[in-house]
Amino acid sequence: MKAIAVIPARFQSTRLPGKALKDIGGKPMIQHVFERVKQADLVHDAVIATDDERILRAAENFGGKAVMTSAHHQSGTDRLIEISTKIEADLYINVQGDEPFISPDDINKLIQNLSLKESEDIVTLCYPALFKEAKPQNKVKVVFSSDKKALYFSRALIPFSNKLDTQNYHIHIGMYGYGSGALERIKELPPSTLELAESLEQLRFLQAGLNIYVDITNEPGLSVDTEDCLEKARYFYETGKLREIKPELSNIKLLVMDVDGVLSPASLMLSENGEEIKVFDVRDGMGIKRLLKAGIKLAVISGRGSSTTANRLKQLGITEYFFNVEQKGVVLKELIDRYALKKEEVLYIGDDINDLPAFNLAGISCTVADAPDYIKEKADIVLSKKGGKGAIREMSDKILSKIS
Repeated sequence: MKAIAVIPARFQSTRLPGKALKDIGGKPMIQHVFERVKQADLVHDAVIATDDERILRAAENFGGKAVMTSAHHQSGTDRLIEISTKIEADLYINVQGDEPFISPDDINKLIQNLSLKESEDIVTLCYPALFKEAKPQNKVKVVFSSDKKALYFSRALIPFSNKLDTQNYHIHIGMYGYGSGALERIKELPPSTLELAESLEQLRFLQAGLNIYVDITNEPGLSVDTEDCLEKARYFYETGKLREIKPELSNIKLLVMDVDGVLSPASLMLSENGEEIKVFDVRDGMGIKRLLKAGIKLAVISGRGSSTTANRLKQLGITEYFFNVEQKGVVLKELIDRYALKKEEVLYIGDDINDLPAFNLAGISCTVADAPDYIKEKADIVLSKKGGKGAIREMSDKILSKIS
């Protein structure tokens, strides 16, 4: 079977204009994509489908094959359909033009899978991930049946789970393989309700009854659609290593903390009458007041609660506190949504396993010096002070030193 790889590439990208021609290691990004595609043994030919003369000239300069397509196309699939009317093949592979390190093996896997399907079938790829990576809405999640047929794609977290820190998700990779019959059906389909709701073109196909088969790969690749992604891609090209660009303390607008083991020591003291006695560090209190004065919002989410703790928080000026919380991640998400904050504007300080879902939601996760080792491994920052003994003041000083 003849397989053609089509690389749609337009110049006017919303988040990163001209990204197809952005330099990575001395080559435009589209050249990296083209060369990786050509390394796939099962690809008979590769073509860049563009609507911009600059991309066409760049392809000609590095010896690539490019074809001008209509400037009125709404999607990469529309460009692929136009190419299918100009270049005849049995199978068409839609390769994203912003994947400079796409795996040739994954392209071969897609072609092998598609060659075993019916002409009207579609195949695509996904990779497994945990909550922290899967949560962003630009990461499209997919669920599928036991025979690998896609059931649904969504920007929301699917499947829903109460165990966010252990749930496995599958993130969709935007590379598709189409039989010639599938393209004939697709070009007649109007936008669907699900497609418009999620802004996901593949839901048009799914809602029309086409089969989309999903194969699993362990190579997520590195797509480039922002300046940060471009920086990561350049770093990866130079070093062969992925670099996480961590949120900055100077951007923090909301600090959320636990009580036991963080704001107070990880010990429980009871009076002769069985009443709980809490101990708080006055230096932590000063740090909290300084943060509030600097305009940073503070909140407390605790698995336990007491009138003593409530009184101390009121003294310090913290009005957002939630006691007896079983699912801290749920409460933190409500706070983030209410304040309309970005993930990178949120810092969470916790010290135990029930804080992990909140770690995943915050841009920066932090723990104390006497937290268990497996909690320290999950945290972005490990403080030198113990919980209830200056840890909050230490974190306060770190933040204020960045914004002063």
